[in-house]
Amino acid sequence: MMTAAVDGYFHLKGQKGYRTCVFVPPTLTEKWAKEEIRHLLPDAEIHLIKRTEDLIRIHQAWIQAGRPKPQKPTFFVISFTTMRGDSIKQMPQPYKQIALSKKSEQEVQRYYKNGYYCPDCGAKLRKKTSSIMVQQANGEQKEVCQYKDFTASDLDTKTNKNSVCADCNSNIWSPKVKTKYASFKEWTKYEEQLVQAIKEGNKPLQKQLELENRVKPYDAKHSGRAYRKVATVEYIRRKMKHFFDVLIADEIHELKSESAQGTALGSLAKVCKKFVGGTGTLFGGKASDVFYTLWRLYPQKMVKSGFKYSSLMEWNETYGNIERTYYHDGEVVSNVALRGAQGMLDKTKVVPGISPYVFTKFLMDTTINVRLKDVWPNPVELINVPTILVDMSEEQKQAYEHMKESFERAIEAAKGTPDVGKLWLSYIRTGNAYPDNMNHYPNYYLDGNKKDVVWSNTEYRFDEDCIQPKERKLQEILRTEISEGRPTIIYVSDTGSTVKERDIQPRLKKVAEQVPGAKVAILRTNTIATPKRSQWLEEQVNNGVNVIICSQELVKVGLDLLATPTLIFNQLSFSLFTLNQAARRHWRIGQTKQCRTFYLGYKETFQQELAQLIAQKNKAAEAMNGDATSDGLNAMLGDTGDLQSLLIQNIKSGNQLKGSTEEWTKAASDESKRVLANIGNVITPVFESIEIQFTNWVEKLPETMDVAFMKEAQFVQRAVECIKKERVPGVRVKQNVLEIDGEIEGVIRALTTLNTDKRMLVQKQDITFWDSVIVEVDSSKKNGKRKNKVIDGQFEFDLFG
Repeated sequence: MMTAAVDGYFHLKGQKGYRTCVFVPPTLTEKWAKEEIRHLLPDAEIHLIKRTEDLIRIHQAWIQAGRPKPQKPTFFVISFTTMRGDSIKQMPQPYKQIALSKKSEQEVQRYYKNGYYCPDCGAKLRKKTSSIMVQQANGEQKEVCQYKDFTASDLDTKTNKNSVCADCNSNIWSPKVKTKYASFKEWTKYEEQLVQAIKEGNKPLQKQLELENRVKPYDAKHSGRAYRKVATVEYIRRKMKHFFDVLIADEIHELKSESAQGTALGSLAKVCKKFVGGTGTLFGGKASDVFYTLWRLYPQKMVKSGFKYSSLMEWNETYGNIERTYYHDGEVVSNVALRGAQGMLDKTKVVPGISPYVFTKFLMDTTINVRLKDVWPNPVELINVPTILVDMSEEQKQAYEHMKESFERAIEAAKGTPDVGKLWLSYIRTGNAYPDNMNHYPNYYLDGNKKDVVWSNTEYRFDEDCIQPKERKLQEILRTEISEGRPTIIYVSDTGSTVKERDIQPRLKKVAEQVPGAKVAILRTNTIATPKRSQWLEEQVNNGVNVIICSQELVKVGLDLLATPTLIFNQLSFSLFTLNQAARRHWRIGQTKQCRTFYLGYKETFQQELAQLIAQKNKAAEAMNGDATSDGLNAMLGDTGDLQSLLIQNIKSGNQLKGSTEEWTKAASDESKRVLANIGNVITPVFESIEIQFTNWVEKLPETMDVAFMKEAQFVQRAVECIKKERVPGVRVKQNVLEIDGEIEGVIRALTTLNTDKRMLVQKQDITFWDSVIVEVDSSKKNGKRKNKVIDGQFEFDLFG
């Protein structure tokens, strides 16, 4: 749609050629370069930029050619990571020695500077640790920040907190790159020789020195890693101003924060003449979600409204919700009017909630709201099956209660200490994940030395071969979906990326493989390169895989899961954004099957409470789309916070959340109720004949393969006979379904070999097919010498044979 908008704009201007920078997440680069643009503009010139040097090479060639204007649409597809990827940063350490007169020890202390200081302004380097709003006597609010001096450990690596000086805002880090000379002193030796040769007019020596410097490799020794690398956005910002006519930025909600890729968006918007952005979730629930995005795209509007780039808190107070706690004499004040405002301190916290004026004032004149059904006239049915809550076994209940008691004792003992917040957070996370991994979930220690144990998971152990209730329900769902020929994705949150023992994917693979007909694969971060995940998923399904286990984070952005019409959330994420993004990856344009989404959880656990919180939060999303309810409006106005905080609040207060599986089921559609009732049943589907399945497979082969002869009736008939007799490696018929596991080229080669046998039905090919294969190279006659026959009794000897 964004490509069409750009092309339509230049068509109305009568301009045939234009250059567009396409700024997309890494998972979408291949899709944009090979599908999205090519589908609308077959003749467009597309460059997939994987490294900065690729763009530099193209740009320099354009300059050498005389800076010609584009004659056709030209697109440069660049990922977020390529655009922001810069060299390693290091902390420069300039110093100078100053001779001081002899002074007493007390006088020396006044001259001695302990700590790290900014080389520009000389102020002591420090980082902001917290900020509070002080209410002054005149009623005005003033932000008071607390700082902490930098230590050596704070300067190990560059972060957002230590990148600039807090006083003058200057950058205190410098690039660490490979160089030709190990030190400045070594460079000055070469410089002195070159300057001397120039002064003396010694041209041969000057040229020799310049040549030596030019060919000298970048191999000077450095401590640690060093790369000669520059961010693509830096080259564009400095060298390619107004080179691009348009910037297309996809999934701009990924660029909302004050990060390197977010800053890249602002730089690109400045050097490109026009901008088109797209996202499905611009508002994440807080006013701060769009603050930096608006500054990067519409700085004039922000300045006109009286905001500064640093006035994020003021923005939240104007268009968002602020939770403010008042303190007086170290105690929380319930009635501010009785105690007075002088000397009052208040702690502020940004909570969900955004004013509709943000849209009307900043976005209405530049935004087009499009729903999926607006561009998909006849969408397939989307079935959100109500959350299925399963009872735990008695052994599981005992283990779960032991975990709860251990954490609650530790929290009670830690009241009034900084550890209490850390304990609550770990309690929530453990209570949500532990029921799915009771055998291998790691013990929890309060300190990093693993001495102060809060809860140990060694007291309760379960048989590895025993299928737990939730796993049994998962098998029932898979049994039904597989019987209907519906490939399925199982979403998990615990993948062992940080703690190996928390990985539940191998266990789920073992459980799923017990279902008849299940062929299971696991998608991990290192399974395939990010841009090729979509292709990998399609290949797995084409090879007969019907169950794929992966993290929600891997597919939440950009991927269209058309091959897997069923999604099962075996674990729920604490991020509502991640959850909702992953929940509709299968419901996309081009989907031909009914889409189903299942949610699983254990009763009387934090999983149940989290599911109920998610249901309430989604009412707010419906309100933003126009389907408002009272609960949804309350949530939109900030009645609820983030999921983890809400869960902690409900557990602390002992409140029981409203809503149950039975109530959700009553409100569900008839089709949802039917799907829910059929869980565990084996549905006998109406299969197409093997001949039709084979023909459909041939039609899906790439156009680059000349396989038209494989669609002929005689070929199809004989090929199916060979497949049923298992004479074709990598191809078989299983439960009336044609499964092709082998490589495409090998399967085609085997089928062609079998069908060209004299005993086969297909003995001759259509002459038109062979006409398309035979290429006439040279029809002219050659007047070479006639070769004489060898006389009987002699041997032939050809010197050039």
